[in-house]
Amino acid sequence: MRRPLPKPNELPRRYYRPERHLCLTCGALLKRHHVLWRKRLVLSSGLTYVASWGYCCPNTGCASCDMVHRSAVAEQLHLGRGQFGRDIVVRVGYWRSGST
Repeated sequence: MRRPLPKPNELPRRYYRPERHLCLTCGALLKRHHVLWRKRLVLSSGLTYVASWGYCCPNTGCASCDMVHRSAVAEQLHLGRGQFGRDIVVRVGYWRSGST
């Protein structure tokens, strides 16, 4: 019998925000705007609930106030819409290539 997947509130959580804290154009402190994505990811450390926040410049007069800043680290964790982390995909590819 299959064991059901744990619910997101039962998993360890990781939240990511952009590495840059200031707007490139006006220098204002970026503000949290919305969740870009959130999902359960299978990583080498185990199943983890990951969320990536988008930040924007709060200055409405700024030329780049519509630009959404995201975490590069969070974007490198997974491949698009998949639920497996890059570390798992690389490990399986390494095993399939016949290298041990």
